[in-house]
Amino acid sequence: PPSSDSVIFLFLFWQFDEGSPKQLRLEKVAQRPYIPAAFAQCLGLVPHFLTVRLIRLFDKNVEAESARHVAGQLLSYTVGHNAFSLARDEFKSLRRKEIDWQWLKGEAARLGFVFCPGDHWSPRHLHRATEENLAPKSWVRFEPRQFHGFVTRHDSSHHMAELTRDFLGASSSSTS
Repeated sequence: PPSSDSVIFLFLFWQFDEGSPKQLRLEKVAQRPYIPAAFAQCLGLVPHFLTVRLIRLFDKNVEAESARHVAGQLLSYTVGHNAFSLARDEFKSLRRKEIDWQWLKGEAARLGFVFCPGDHWSPRHLHRATEENLAPKSWVRFEPRQFHGFVTRHDSSHHMAELTRDFLGASSSSTS
């Protein structure tokens, strides 16, 4: 069986990227979590079928079923406020953090990383830095068919499950 102490990081947000316009915009919005929370609450008043269409227009990767769940479960003041309060705290802590490559190198054999195109949380330069600092000991993949919100599509979820299985197989054989 695979080692229980293996860790796979999927598009991790581990450092604030001053060069990312999307991170900078989200950080500004997160400073006042009550604003996006009120917007979410207002969206919750829109008829469900229209909200589903709006969500799918906003994010082409979201399948209809996932959009229905977002429209039905997540568009509330409380969820919006909690999400953006968490984001505000993450931005604060990650602005002050540097990646601890020394620690990661010491743990490299049990770590796996997945990166994808266009991800503003785990941009391509972090993929290159991870490969430079941790490969070949760590399992590091750049997956052109993946995207950050992979859980909103069945095909992407299955692909991520396959990647995780591959990582666990590689991880268990490298620790044997």
